[in-house]
Amino acid sequence: MVKQEKITVLAVGDVCVNRKDPDSAFASVTPTIQSADIAFCQLETNYSERGIALPQARTPLRAHPRNAPAIKKAGFNVVSFASNHHMDFGADALLDTIDTMRG
Repeated sequence: MVKQEKITVLAVGDVCVNRKDPDSAFASVTPTIQSADIAFCQLETNYSERGIALPQARTPLRAHPRNAPAIKKAGFNVVSFASNHHMDFGADALLDTIDTMRG
């Protein structure tokens, strides 16, 4: 008989950290996030200082890249880029976001 190991997966919806103290966004839930084997979040914003809001973006979202490390520090290790906002500021902002999240 094969012994099965338990794996904990935590998944949350839209995450958009944009505040003076980015780490405070997850302060009360960081221990829970870090306890998961896999912690997934849906990134809802771009982290870039480049780009111009595209006309079709009704509510364009973009945050300063200094906010992004709070997501990894909180314990998320899988991030989805399937947001309707990722092209709000064009390809440059999206590519900056991908690079920032990899860093």
